[in-house]
Amino acid sequence: MAKRAAQAWDLRQLQIYISKNRPKGVFFVVGEETYLVDESLRVLKEKFIEHVPTIDFNFDQVYAHDVKGESVADLVDTLPMMADQRMVLVRGAQSWKESDWSKLASVLETPQESCLFVIEMEKIDRRKKWVKNLGKSIQWVELKPPYDNQIPQWIQYISSELDLKLSHGQVQWVQQCVGQRLVDIKNELLKLKQFIGEETIVSDEDLRRVVSATKTQSVFELTDAIASNQKGEALQALNKLIDQGQNEVGIVHMVARHFRMLRKTLSLKGKGLGADQLAKELGVHKFFVSKYIQQSQKWSQGRLDQATSHLYEVDGNLKSSSLRGQLFLENLILSI
Repeated sequence: MAKRAAQAWDLRQLQIYISKNRPKGVFFVVGEETYLVDESLRVLKEKFIEHVPTIDFNFDQVYAHDVKGESVADLVDTLPMMADQRMVLVRGAQSWKESDWSKLASVLETPQESCLFVIEMEKIDRRKKWVKNLGKSIQWVELKPPYDNQIPQWIQYISSELDLKLSHGQVQWVQQCVGQRLVDIKNELLKLKQFIGEETIVSDEDLRRVVSATKTQSVFELTDAIASNQKGEALQALNKLIDQGQNEVGIVHMVARHFRMLRKTLSLKGKGLGADQLAKELGVHKFFVSKYIQQSQKWSQGRLDQATSHLYEVDGNLKSSSLRGQLFLENLILSI
């Protein structure tokens, strides 16, 4: 039996495909970044609606934890009503067991021309038998969280979708205040759009009044406490970040980025640069420069290198261990 093709699309590649083709067959949309997943599902559904206006009769969305694979197979086999195609969307399919996938084998191996079958899941285990048995006709959309240096492009993209115009410095402000999760960035920009109404030009005052800085403040609290050897305060800041919805790997990446900024600040301090030039060199809004200077004074390059080494070690443990991730982060705080 043919194995699945190695080629997979990201969101941009899916958008290009959708602009030229009517989606058919089976699409797997895999990823943990909520914004990218929702955007991918949105473009698929909107393209489907272009060709099937009778959506009330021909669209089913179900959640895997509520239905079995056999029931979904029946939905896929159902003929469309007053149209040539129907759409079935399954959310959260990572919760299905092997028995559920076995019931779907026929509609996965031989996709129905009359049904656009979309399966969304956070993760996929390629070692599973049912994955290895999937045919090459399956379309894959695999959505990985963007790298740190890609976040400004996404902020600009989301802003343009909301008809907002942000300057380069304002984009930096949003990234610094909101963090790396695109869904959080979108939510903050939605609040900003609602605040300014029909206006498209955003002022710095609008940003400061609307965009939440709680995540950044918590990261500052965490790094300040670590720098001052205040273990109790650092643990409290860690708990606050987790309570705000940040996963453990995300926290490691945020703190690692912060340490990189401190290292760069240390290397630039002796050059006599003004705040504006320092902000440009660091790639941040000048509002944050004084904070980086203040924090960098508590560190040496050697201590920053040691802390970064610990962070990489914790990052690997979080991705490979079944233990509760917060334990690794707590041990990290106690060790440095």
